[in-house]
Amino acid sequence: MQTATDRHNRHHPLPYSIINGEPHGHPVVLVHGIASSVHSWDALQPILLEAGCRTYALDLLGHGNSPKPTRREEYDIRVVYEHTRDWIFSLDFQEPFTLIAHSLGAYVSLLFALEHPEHLARLALVAPFYGPGQLASAVRFGMRRPALAARMLEAAPLWAVTPVVRWNNNVTANLSEDAKFQMALDYKRAHPNILHLAPTAPDLSERVRELNVETLVVWGEDDRTLHPASFPRLMKRLPRATAFPIAHAGHVPQLTHAEFTKLAVLSFLGDGQPH
Repeated sequence: MQTATDRHNRHHPLPYSIINGEPHGHPVVLVHGIASSVHSWDALQPILLEAGCRTYALDLLGHGNSPKPTRREEYDIRVVYEHTRDWIFSLDFQEPFTLIAHSLGAYVSLLFALEHPEHLARLALVAPFYGPGQLASAVRFGMRRPALAARMLEAAPLWAVTPVVRWNNNVTANLSEDAKFQMALDYKRAHPNILHLAPTAPDLSERVRELNVETLVVWGEDDRTLHPASFPRLMKRLPRATAFPIAHAGHVPQLTHAEFTKLAVLSFLGDGQPH
């Protein structure tokens, strides 16, 4: 049965994506978080290519170089999920693939894993968002008025956003100046209405008990965007999960603590158990 969000997605071209690696390499799909882009995987992607994988990274709907609908009702997590799902199916994989996702992208990926588990070989989640209850107090306060936050983001020039990003060590620690600028640029490239996405996401904490796929969960123990305690709670509900917490890391360990994240992901790809 066609849903309302399917009808929305008929009007959107498929997302912008970058494909790298040998044609016969194991397929790995990379899904970034909110206000980010394919550049979220700049540190991890080269090591995946060296391991012989073929990577497929996209910009989510409303982000980066992907379509940016203007109607607020299209910034619903189900619309973004179905747009991503349709792109994955367009790739026509002939074998189960690995899905690696960060934050809001992890929510989208959890939906895919719950609805289409037969397509997945493994699932790796980095600082996964699985429900609004995870949001830290400061973030939750901003989400109470997403329309106001969206207007503020739209009005802020890049020169004002850049120093705010640079000073936020929870997401920029250890990053080069170029990487910090890219992060600020991704904030401004995204449509402001992306800030409506998190409040539209139903809590998945009970549904994940149904997930029957090998799953790796990587998180920063100093995450100040999502409550760090929410990740061990997720681990207790996932039937086939391996935990990889990273000390002193914040919300984007795949960039700020790339070597630890690479170790976890490569070990997981190799045998499903980080060493």
